[in-house]
Amino acid sequence: MGLRWFRDRTDRVALGRDHGISRATAYRYTDEVIGVLADQAPDLHQALRRAVDEGLTHLILDGTVIATDRRAEKTISVKGEPIDLWYSGKARHHGGNIQALSAPCGLPLWVSGVEPGPVHDLTAARAHVLGAL
Repeated sequence: MGLRWFRDRTDRVALGRDHGISRATAYRYTDEVIGVLADQAPDLHQALRRAVDEGLTHLILDGTVIATDRRAEKTISVKGEPIDLWYSGKARHHGGNIQALSAPCGLPLWVSGVEPGPVHDLTAARAHVLGAL
Protein backbone atom coordinates (compact mmCIF):
# COMPACT_ATOMS: atom_id res chain seq x y z
CA MET A 1 0.00 0.00 0.00
CA GLY A 2 2.85 2.40 0.84
CA LEU A 3 4.58 1.71 -2.47
CA ARG A 4 1.35 2.32 -4.33
CA TRP A 5 0.93 5.63 -2.52
CA PHE A 6 4.48 6.75 -3.41
CA ARG A 7 4.44 5.48 -6.97
CA ASP A 8 0.94 6.40 -8.13
CA ARG A 9 0.05 9.16 -5.64
CA THR A 10 -3.15 7.29 -4.97
CA ASP A 11 -5.46 9.15 -2.61
CA ARG A 12 -5.31 7.65 0.87
CA VAL A 13 -9.09 7.39 1.03
CA ALA A 14 -9.01 5.29 -2.15
CA LEU A 15 -6.15 3.19 -0.73
CA GLY A 16 -8.23 2.45 2.35
CA ARG A 17 -11.25 1.55 0.28
CA ASP A 18 -9.25 -0.67 -2.09
CA HIS A 19 -7.54 -2.52 0.78
CA GLY A 20 -10.64 -2.83 2.94
CA ILE A 21 -9.46 -0.58 5.77
CA SER A 22 -10.67 2.71 7.18
CA ARG A 23 -9.40 6.09 6.03
CA ALA A 24 -7.71 6.64 9.40
CA THR A 25 -5.90 3.31 9.12
CA ALA A 26 -4.79 4.13 5.56
CA TYR A 27 -3.31 7.40 6.80
CA ARG A 28 -1.62 5.64 9.73
CA TYR A 29 -0.14 2.92 7.49
CA THR A 30 1.27 5.36 4.95
CA ASP A 31 2.69 7.46 7.79
CA GLU A 32 4.37 4.32 9.16
CA VAL A 33 5.89 3.57 5.75
CA ILE A 34 7.27 7.11 5.58
CA GLY A 35 8.72 6.70 9.08
CA VAL A 36 10.45 3.42 8.23
CA LEU A 37 11.99 4.91 5.09
CA ALA A 38 13.03 8.10 6.89
CA ASP A 39 14.81 6.08 9.59
CA GLN A 40 16.95 4.46 6.89
CA ALA A 41 17.83 7.70 5.11
CA PRO A 42 21.33 9.12 5.58
CA ASP A 43 21.83 12.35 7.47
CA LEU A 44 23.48 15.33 5.77
CA HIS A 45 26.99 14.54 6.98
CA GLN A 46 26.73 10.94 5.76
CA ALA A 47 25.55 12.18 2.36
CA LEU A 48 28.44 14.65 2.12
CA ARG A 49 30.93 11.93 3.13
CA ARG A 50 29.49 9.68 0.42
CA ALA A 51 29.93 12.46 -2.15
CA VAL A 52 33.58 12.92 -1.13
CA ASP A 53 34.22 9.15 -1.14
CA GLU A 54 32.72 8.84 -4.62
CA GLY A 55 34.83 11.76 -5.87
CA LEU A 56 31.87 13.87 -6.98
CA THR A 57 33.02 17.20 -8.38
CA HIS A 58 29.87 19.06 -7.40
CA LEU A 59 26.42 18.58 -5.88
CA ILE A 60 23.04 20.01 -6.78
CA LEU A 61 20.96 21.70 -4.09
CA ASP A 62 17.36 22.40 -4.99
CA GLY A 63 14.18 23.08 -3.08
CA THR A 64 10.55 22.47 -3.84
CA VAL A 65 7.16 22.81 -2.21
CA ILE A 66 5.46 19.44 -1.84
CA ALA A 67 1.66 19.72 -1.85
CA THR A 68 -0.26 18.56 1.20
CA ASP A 69 -3.89 18.36 2.15
CA ARG A 70 -3.52 18.01 5.91
CA ARG A 71 -1.89 21.21 7.18
CA ALA A 72 -3.94 24.02 8.67
CA GLU A 73 -2.18 26.27 11.12
CA LYS A 74 -2.47 30.02 11.53
CA THR A 75 0.37 32.48 12.07
CA ILE A 76 0.77 36.24 11.94
CA SER A 77 2.13 37.80 8.74
CA VAL A 78 4.77 40.53 8.63
CA LYS A 79 1.84 42.93 8.13
CA GLY A 80 0.29 41.71 11.40
CA GLU A 81 -2.57 39.81 9.75
CA PRO A 82 -3.51 36.17 10.44
CA ILE A 83 -2.48 33.89 7.56
CA ASP A 84 -2.24 30.17 6.92
CA LEU A 85 1.29 29.04 7.86
CA TRP A 86 1.45 26.24 5.26
CA TYR A 87 0.01 28.10 2.23
CA SER A 88 2.60 28.91 -0.41
CA GLY A 89 1.63 31.89 -2.54
CA LYS A 90 4.38 31.04 -5.04
CA ALA A 91 3.17 27.45 -5.51
CA ARG A 92 -0.49 28.46 -5.00
CA HIS A 93 -1.27 25.51 -2.74
CA HIS A 94 -0.70 24.25 0.80
CA GLY A 95 2.57 22.40 1.23
CA GLY A 96 5.93 22.00 2.81
CA ASN A 97 9.28 23.25 1.52
CA ILE A 98 12.04 20.63 1.37
CA GLN A 99 15.63 20.89 0.19
CA ALA A 100 17.29 18.04 -1.71
CA LEU A 101 20.99 17.45 -2.24
CA SER A 102 21.69 15.40 -5.37
CA ALA A 103 24.65 13.95 -7.24
CA PRO A 104 25.47 15.48 -10.65
CA CYS A 105 23.52 12.66 -12.33
CA GLY A 106 20.41 13.65 -10.34
CA LEU A 107 20.46 10.79 -7.81
CA PRO A 108 19.14 12.16 -4.50
CA LEU A 109 21.70 11.86 -1.69
CA TRP A 110 19.81 13.64 1.09
CA VAL A 111 16.50 15.38 1.73
CA SER A 112 15.91 17.93 4.49
CA GLY A 113 13.18 18.13 7.03
CA VAL A 114 10.14 20.12 6.05
CA GLU A 115 9.63 23.85 6.45
CA PRO A 116 6.27 25.60 5.94
CA GLY A 117 5.43 26.25 2.28
CA PRO A 118 6.01 30.01 2.22
CA VAL A 119 9.59 29.67 3.53
CA HIS A 120 11.95 30.79 0.76
CA ASP A 121 14.34 28.17 -0.66
CA LEU A 122 17.41 30.15 0.38
CA THR A 123 16.12 30.50 3.94
CA ALA A 124 15.45 26.74 4.13
CA ALA A 125 18.86 25.98 2.60
CA ARG A 126 20.56 28.19 5.20
CA ALA A 127 18.69 26.43 7.99
CA HIS A 128 19.35 22.86 6.81
CA VAL A 129 22.33 22.66 4.45
CA LEU A 130 24.65 25.60 3.95
CA GLY A 131 26.16 25.54 7.42
CA ALA A 132 27.35 21.95 6.95
CA LEU A 133 28.87 22.67 3.55
